[in-house]
Amino acid sequence: MVEHQDERRRRAEESLASRFTRLMNASSSPLGVWSDPPVVALGGAVTISISLFVARFVAAPVPRWLLWALALLPIAVGACAAVLISGARGKVIDWLASLPFPLENVNGLLNGVGQNLRIRFCDSRPSREELDEALRQVHEDCFALEFHDEEPEADVRIGVLDSKVNPARANYRRYLRVQNIVRQALVPLSERHPIEHVWVC
Repeated sequence: MVEHQDERRRRAEESLASRFTRLMNASSSPLGVWSDPPVVALGGAVTISISLFVARFVAAPVPRWLLWALALLPIAVGACAAVLISGARGKVIDWLASLPFPLENVNGLLNGVGQNLRIRFCDSRPSREELDEALRQVHEDCFALEFHDEEPEADVRIGVLDSKVNPARANYRRYLRVQNIVRQALVPLSERHPIEHVWVC
């Protein structure tokens, strides 16, 4: 049992990039949105504008340090968020190592690439109705796209759209959705229909 778990962890480590980028760290945590440069820049523009307005138009004297603190608050929040999510790779490895089957191309998932999951079953596979029912328990936007006749494979829609306004938030929602699909739908299904591997595509 220990060797089996060690093998899963080794495989998980080898499947991931040796070093996560800022985007990969951000995509794996709800705090990632606060480290997103456009969000930090927008927040900084707002707080600097407020600070300048207060310094110029408010009659009551406001301590200069307080205005500086307000102006730099988004940068401080962004820096703290970046530090807090810097250990994301270890957490992703822990998750992958806990799965009874390999989940491949997680690098692509964390970089915002991939809308579907391709599931390859070992022998038998569930019917479309059985798979759809399991996926509906996760989210109404998740469903089976197609079954491959020549291979025991099925494509599944993750169901999270990209966002040009806040890509870090959309990437995290997609990552979280994949975690829920795997935990709530695929792991229970694999007890009846063993899964060889799952690929983000």
